[in-house]
Amino acid sequence: MSVLSPVAKMQFIDSSGAPLVGGLVYTYAAGTTTPLATYTDSTGGTANTNPVVLNARGEADIWLGANTYKFTLADANNSVIWTVDNISAPTTAQSPVLSGNVVINSNSSNPALTVTQTGYGPVLNFIKGTNSAFYLDANGHIGLGTTTPAQQLDMWGGTLQLSSATGTAYTDLSANATDSFFAVANDRNFTIQTNGVTRAIINSSGAAFSVPITGVGSNPPGMIATFAGATAPTGWLLCDGTQYAQTAYANLFAAIGSAWNTGGETTGNFRVPDLRGMFLRGTGSNGVVSGATGPAVGASQTDTYLNHTHNVTDPGHYHQVAFLQGSQAPGSAETVKPYPSTGSYSTNAVVTGLTVNTSTTGGTETRPKNYGVLYIIKT
Repeated sequence: MSVLSPVAKMQFIDSSGAPLVGGLVYTYAAGTTTPLATYTDSTGGTANTNPVVLNARGEADIWLGANTYKFTLADANNSVIWTVDNISAPTTAQSPVLSGNVVINSNSSNPALTVTQTGYGPVLNFIKGTNSAFYLDANGHIGLGTTTPAQQLDMWGGTLQLSSATGTAYTDLSANATDSFFAVANDRNFTIQTNGVTRAIINSSGAAFSVPITGVGSNPPGMIATFAGATAPTGWLLCDGTQYAQTAYANLFAAIGSAWNTGGETTGNFRVPDLRGMFLRGTGSNGVVSGATGPAVGASQTDTYLNHTHNVTDPGHYHQVAFLQGSQAPGSAETVKPYPSTGSYSTNAVVTGLTVNTSTTGGTETRPKNYGVLYIIKT
């Protein structure tokens, strides 16, 4: 494919078709009378005089910067011939064919490469072999491996990898027909932050959230449940009084704090509840049943019975003593004085002051019939 060469050197002629010898070319910023420099060569290092004075052939080297100009042409007597506004370096033309290595060097504050698309076609299309490797459409959508990107970035059949400055892979983002994958290398944390604050951390030890997870079926950190298995499931810990690092289970620590510490914890650690062999009771005083008061969160109560009494009633009683006339009471060392006749006499009734002792019976605690389960707590 061949293309038409651009004008190598600008030449101006007068009304008779002769070179405009000594003609003057004034250059301004588009739409203004503010002088704007042009340059003597492609480097843009040396500015032309303004106006540019044409040579004996009516020619001049006029290189434009990355700006839009207004040109005014005058003859040697400074009589204006014409003025043309909104002139800029070409941005569209017949597509050139470049071979070999193309290097763009720039030493200015302006973009090294600016591509303007005023039509409906793509802005850029880099092709590797027969496939489009990088495609930028007119809507600003980038396609990697596709010429029909559906979103701002659309990658077909590959993995997006985030790496260190030395090329060490840190994170991969990929998908297939059934699953989407966000994979981190080694045992790195997958951290979610909002407004500079960590909200969630996912790693090989589990997931920790510093905000409540709401919705159907969700279990907030610190929730205690019973479990019929022998070990705690993923995302839960046994309520066995073990101490853990606050940073390892930040969400759980945020929920329960140090309420279940028993003393002797390592600095930066906290304990989960030790509920082995224990029944649970609601804390605080019941508003319906008088006298029903549970301990504070993290506190316990010892075995006890409701205070009560056992009553033993002695109604009082008396004993009858029989006497026979002129006889002595059996076994008595004293003589019973004779009474006028045989009969019986009653003693006075009094309370004896009896003491009743009950014997000890039962086991080492008071409990209802029960089954054993695991108490577990959500991390």
